[in-house]
Amino acid sequence: MFRCPLPVLAAGLLVVLLPPALPAAGTQQSTVRVSVASDGRQGNGDSESFGLSADGRYVAFASRASNLVPGDTNGTWDVFVHDRLTGVTVRASVNSAGVQGDGASRRPALSANGRYVAFESYASNLDPRDTNGTYDVFVHDLVTRTTGRVSLPTRKNHSNGASVYPAISADGRFVAFKSDASNLVPNDNNQTVDIFVRDRFTGETELISQSTDGRIGNGLCREPGLDASGRFVVFMSDADNLVPGDTNGVPDIFVRDRQTGITERVSTGSHGEQADDQSVYGSLSAGGRYVVFKSRAENLVPGDANRQYDVFLKDRLTGLTELVSLGWDGRQGNGGSKRPAISSNGRYVVFKSDAGNLVPQDTNGVTDIFLRDRRQGTTVRVSVSSDWHQGDDWSMRPLISADGRTIVFWSAAGNLVPGDTNRAEDVFVRDRGPGSETTTDTIVLAAPPLHPAGQPLTLFWAGAPAGGDWWLAWSESAAGSRIQGHPLDLGPDRTVLASGRIRSDGTGTWQVGSVPAAMKGRRVWFELAAQARDGSWRDSNPVSVRFE
Repeated sequence: MFRCPLPVLAAGLLVVLLPPALPAAGTQQSTVRVSVASDGRQGNGDSESFGLSADGRYVAFASRASNLVPGDTNGTWDVFVHDRLTGVTVRASVNSAGVQGDGASRRPALSANGRYVAFESYASNLDPRDTNGTYDVFVHDLVTRTTGRVSLPTRKNHSNGASVYPAISADGRFVAFKSDASNLVPNDNNQTVDIFVRDRFTGETELISQSTDGRIGNGLCREPGLDASGRFVVFMSDADNLVPGDTNGVPDIFVRDRQTGITERVSTGSHGEQADDQSVYGSLSAGGRYVVFKSRAENLVPGDANRQYDVFLKDRLTGLTELVSLGWDGRQGNGGSKRPAISSNGRYVVFKSDAGNLVPQDTNGVTDIFLRDRRQGTTVRVSVSSDWHQGDDWSMRPLISADGRTIVFWSAAGNLVPGDTNRAEDVFVRDRGPGSETTTDTIVLAAPPLHPAGQPLTLFWAGAPAGGDWWLAWSESAAGSRIQGHPLDLGPDRTVLASGRIRSDGTGTWQVGSVPAAMKGRRVWFELAAQARDGSWRDSNPVSVRFE
């Protein structure tokens, strides 16, 4: 471990924290309503809960409106898909003959290309063999216009319980859901809700909510999510027998690797500490490395003192846990933050929050949607109109496209788009415009976003080229610069703090011996640059640290 006295770091440092300026007009950020008919008519009923294709083109949502498509006469919730490119809205909660469902359909999820729509439905006429009289999970193919039930036992046509809350893999092959049915897999005798995955290609149904050694969970499980491949499944559970040492007596977040059969608890601190309060609603990045979740625990990161739900991110590679629901100035929210979703590579996290201090001039006193850029350490509000007016009512349940450009959310606000006069809840898309590309950083650098002045600061990295050389630098900005033609995130005023030879496993640590009190209230960025033995350059994500 390399050590550096902080006066080297702090010499000449002056960080002035200012609110982020509004983007220039050229970034073309906009907010549009998508719960509309193909001719643009607004819905005559509430619209909610949605899915989003990877590129943000297709949005699935549920609606009680009867005027979004012709022939909607069932008087209940239906599932629709809106194409943002063509403006066309179609109904997906129909059977293979195009007949509308005779019961409510909600909670859609979309495959990456927008072709497959998974949803839950109480309808009994979407599948001619549906005789169980309760909720089932279906998948509708928008190309072939066929609908199939997926909440079934392997090679059987009947389930004896309700199945809801679907998630679908990028290719549409795997569908996760929760169910209280006891006949989906053999020996399901725990008499509670479990998590399952259905392989639509093979027709096999698999129990997910089990321990690594095959013990079925002894508590309620819900809110499943999938990574893009369908290999990793995240879920919440009250069970205390899924992993060893689960003694906190509260719901936790777990990830099941369907390939290896390993189940791990991820709602823990960076050193494996189990949460001292409940954690719920997990969401996975595309590759399954990052998990975001909400938790009321106060011991997952140092300095969590707001006694509210917060949003956290767990890096399953490094084991580090990070507080995400921070304001533009790095301060913790003064209200609860929930319902996180994450971009493909983990750079962007969206969430809803009651906090009024995450961005300047948040004066509406309602729940808003925020976007945290973990690379830049910034937070912005996205539940705003195209001309940046804050919503006049609440906004809920955001999702984000793979590249982080498109955010969809549901809102009761009536001032986000012109002509919103239906006095109903609608679904909106915030398009952040060109330039919201994902990072190409290949080395992982981690440090706490908030750190107490007067205490040692340790940075950790992984993924560096073994046997090469590393340089750790800091800067007052992440405005970008170059080293021998290679782009870095740090500004041109960067200063090298330490250097060394990369270990054989590509990891390393560096510690500031003591952070002087003079650093309190200041923020700096760190980045690791590395030169491989073949002479090529690599770099890490920039890490923003604010000293408290």
